[in-house]
Amino acid sequence: MGISREPLQNRVAGLLGNAAIWKFAASDSLGNPIAIDGIGFEKRFDYTGRTDGQPIYAGYANPETPTSQITWLLLKFTYTIINGTGFVTRIQVTTNAWDERATAGVFP
Repeated sequence: MGISREPLQNRVAGLLGNAAIWKFAASDSLGNPIAIDGIGFEKRFDYTGRTDGQPIYAGYANPETPTSQITWLLLKFTYTIINGTGFVTRIQVTTNAWDERATAGVFP
């Protein structure tokens, strides 16, 4: 399973097709837009022990896509604590299976 270097816009379009409407409000380190909201897809969140309501992972896919299928758009959030509050300081984006989100090497 290699990391796709195809532009993120193409991967999102291929992942969700015309059924999805996306809003882009951020960019990754390569300048690709990061999808932060959309219509017509399933969203999953993993808080991995956080108690402040902020996820470590988010995943987006067509409705009813198996979590083992490698077509999920995955986001990994890194937080920095400032005065007791966690602020997002990095967002990593890739495509893979939701089940593999915490596996070493999934995110570039």
